[in-house]
Amino acid sequence: MKINNPKVILMTILFFTIFFSVPVLADDPLVAVLPFQEGDLLWKGFRADEILNGITQHVTDKLVKKDKIRVIERNRIAEIIKEQDFGQSGRIDPATAAEIGRILGVDYLIMGTVTHMDVKEEGGIRIGPLSITGLKATIVLSGRVVDSTTGEIVDSIRGEADVTDASISLSQLKEISFGTKAFADSALGKCIDQATSNFVDNINPDRLKPAEKDRKEGVVLKILGDRLIINIGANKGLQRNQVGELIRLIEITGLSEPVRLPIGRVKIFSVDNEAAILEVVELYDRSEIPQDGDVVLF
Repeated sequence: MKINNPKVILMTILFFTIFFSVPVLADDPLVAVLPFQEGDLLWKGFRADEILNGITQHVTDKLVKKDKIRVIERNRIAEIIKEQDFGQSGRIDPATAAEIGRILGVDYLIMGTVTHMDVKEEGGIRIGPLSITGLKATIVLSGRVVDSTTGEIVDSIRGEADVTDASISLSQLKEISFGTKAFADSALGKCIDQATSNFVDNINPDRLKPAEKDRKEGVVLKILGDRLIINIGANKGLQRNQVGELIRLIEITGLSEPVRLPIGRVKIFSVDNEAAILEVVELYDRSEIPQDGDVVLF
């Protein structure tokens, strides 16, 4: 694509700056939050998977709002774990996490464990002149940051909270679903919110520097329906399910090199020795559809 009109050039540059500033922040580390594992859950009033999924979501949502870090969507992580059967043993170790990270194309993975969780009735809570019975919730979260290139644990994280509240009884709490407002307002809900905030606050993006990678670059040669064929494959180390970025090259008069505009993310569907078939995972702008000559960076 070549642009000659000065006005169009100016508008194009402004458009890139405004709408694509976030995807282009390649200097910020890309992180995946793996599902939290069960440690010592002393209180079994809730299904463990409901608590663990909720805590994972809390951490992911709060990490997205943190500066100097990018976070991959949870659905993509769950898809890879299911497709590759990484969770068949019930536990994911750092080596397995690193392999998941390589397929996802992330720099680091956060592996978390609910080290301790307890909810019990507590007497003697003072409300004015009254002393009543309420709930005391205690949670301790621990985590490790794993380098997806080496499998090395580069940092450890901790988050904890202790909340006492008299709003509902233990028997009532057992009947409340995790995602409801009633749960969020309970001692356990407040405790999870505080512990996950503490956990995310202790993640230091300055210690997570994207490693220099041997990037692989291919060109889209042909489009077949919703699939793309590129000119590199197993000969360049590509693997099925690996994720890459789809880039549009835009030539602008006066520039010696084309402007590289990220337009989406793709996943490898199948791999031959000198070619690979890709499927589109996400388009940043629905109006920018893939075309021959686009570049894919892994």
